[in-house]
Amino acid sequence: MHNAQRVGMEFPILIVQSVSKVYEMGDCQVHALKNTSIAVRGGEMLAIMCFIHELAGQCHPSLQ
Repeated sequence: MHNAQRVGMEFPILIVQSVSKVYEMGDCQVHALKNTSIAVRGGEMLAIMCFIHELAGQCHPSLQ
């Protein structure tokens, strides 16, 4: 395996730490994300849409 390929697999290419998102529904709070962290290595795929929307800036994380 080529060194560049190995580096992408061994070390994260994306690290996100401590992201939270709370939706207010009347008197109820819905925690879509609660102190969520993730590290993604080369070749891995993400399929968690709420989290992807946070990263893309389509919605904003809740302030803690």
